[in-house]
Amino acid sequence: MTKRTFISSALILVALVAVIWNLGFQSKPGVDTLSDENLELTMYRSDGCACCSKWGDYLKTEGFTVIDRPVDNLIDIKSDNNIPSELASCHTGMIDGYVVEGHVPAEDIRRMVSEKPDAIGISVPNMPMGSPGMEGHRVDPYNVVLLDEGGNHTIYAQY
Repeated sequence: MTKRTFISSALILVALVAVIWNLGFQSKPGVDTLSDENLELTMYRSDGCACCSKWGDYLKTEGFTVIDRPVDNLIDIKSDNNIPSELASCHTGMIDGYVVEGHVPAEDIRRMVSEKPDAIGISVPNMPMGSPGMEGHRVDPYNVVLLDEGGNHTIYAQY
């Protein structure tokens, strides 16, 4: 092997490794790249709620920093943040000025923070089986809804 062939082969190998390395760190399709170290979510929940803790642990595995705040006034927090009772769940999160109500998947939180919609936040109403933190023996279909100031909501994602 000549010196020129060796150098060419080495450069090709370095370029190939760089391409493979970058492929492993691409963001999810349709979601702008966000630094997970900037994704800090404060979760308000009733003390002793196991599924709330499971959702918080799920977000941590997804790269979020979760500040866990057990409170006695969860209904007041929901009311103060204009969460209609029919869209409420067992915990309320706050991130980047938005409300995250219930068992919302991490990808939808990232999408909301990236897109910055004119809304108060997103919600997975109730506690559907199969949503993050509610894993179990079945998976029920559910919607993630976008909430506006007027109490209206539209479907943001479907599962």
